[in-house]
Amino acid sequence: MPVNQKTAYIPSPPFSHRALDQPRLPTTSSAGSNTPTSDPSTPLLPACYRTSSNSTLIPRPSAPHDRFLATELSLHRLNDIHSFLWMAGVPSAPSPLHWHSDKIVIVEQMDYHLVWAPGEVFIKPLPRFLLDPDFWSQHLCYSRELFGSAIGFLLSYTSLIRYESDYRIAKEKYLLPEEVSWQDWVVLVEQILSNSSGYLAVTNKRYIYGVLSLERLNWIYRLIKQNWIQGYLIRRSGTFGGSLKDYFNYYLVVWAFITIALGAMQVGLATKNLQDNKRFVNSSARFASLCVLAPAVVTGSILVRWCLIVLISMLGQLAYLRRRGTAAALP
Repeated sequence: MPVNQKTAYIPSPPFSHRALDQPRLPTTSSAGSNTPTSDPSTPLLPACYRTSSNSTLIPRPSAPHDRFLATELSLHRLNDIHSFLWMAGVPSAPSPLHWHSDKIVIVEQMDYHLVWAPGEVFIKPLPRFLLDPDFWSQHLCYSRELFGSAIGFLLSYTSLIRYESDYRIAKEKYLLPEEVSWQDWVVLVEQILSNSSGYLAVTNKRYIYGVLSLERLNWIYRLIKQNWIQGYLIRRSGTFGGSLKDYFNYYLVVWAFITIALGAMQVGLATKNLQDNKRFVNSSARFASLCVLAPAVVTGSILVRWCLIVLISMLGQLAYLRRRGTAAALP
C-alpha cells in the first residue's frame, strides 16, 4: 500500500526479526476464480471477520486492509470511558501468564483483551500479522491509531510472556503461532523493548492500565454510557436462576446489613429509653416495612431486566432474519 505523506506516521516497524518463516500459500482471487495470487500478507490474516453491522467479510489482498484492521484493533469502547478506567484497574503492566494459567479464556475481540472476571482472564491470541515486519511497514506504520493499538497490544505480550514457563503456557493455550520458538520470542522482545521508549507517546491509552475488572466495566458502562441492559459485556447464563446467581454477592452484603440493622433496632426497642422515643419507634417501623418490601422489589427488578435481555435478543434475531430475507430477495 503506498504511504500518503499526510498520513505517514511511524517510519519503521518496532522489530525486524522474522519469527514466521513458513511459506506463504497462494490464495483465491477476489473474483472468485481459482487463479492464485502472490500477495504475501494473505496467510497472515484470518479466514474472515465480522463488522460492527454483523456483516461477515473476507480480508482480501486486493482491497485495503484499513477496514479489517480498524475492526480487529478497535479499542474505542475503552477509550470512550478512559477517564473512568482507574475504577476498573491500576496503571501497571499485566502479570505474567504463570500467575493465572488455569483461568485463561481465549477471546478474539481486542477490547476484551486483559479483562478479568471471577475465575477467568480474557486474553486475545497474538495474530500472525503482528509478527511480520513487512505487514507493519505496509499497513500499520502510516496510521497513528492503528499503530498505537497494535504496539500497545504487542507490549502487553512482552509482560505476559516473560519466562520460558510463560512461553510454554502460551503455546499450550494457542496464544502464539506454532512456528514461533522460544529463541524467536527472546529476540522479538529484545527488539521491541529496545525501541519502546520512542513509542510510549503513541501507544493507545488503554494500555496505561493492565488487567481490567469486567464487573466494574459493566457498572461504568451502565452509569456513564447509560447502557443498563448490556453493560460492557454480559455473560449470558440463559436462566433466571443464573441471573440471580450473578447478584448473589450483592444480596449477601445487603442481607447482612439489614440483619444487623434490624437486630440493633430490636435491641433498642427493648430498652426503656428508646421505647419512649417516638421518632426512633416510627423510624424502626418504616425501616422494617421497607425490609419486607425490598426483597420483592429487587427480585422483581432482576426479573424485569432478564425479560428485557430476552426481548432485546429476540428483536435482534428478528432484525437479522429480516435483513437476510431482504438480501436474499435482491437480484
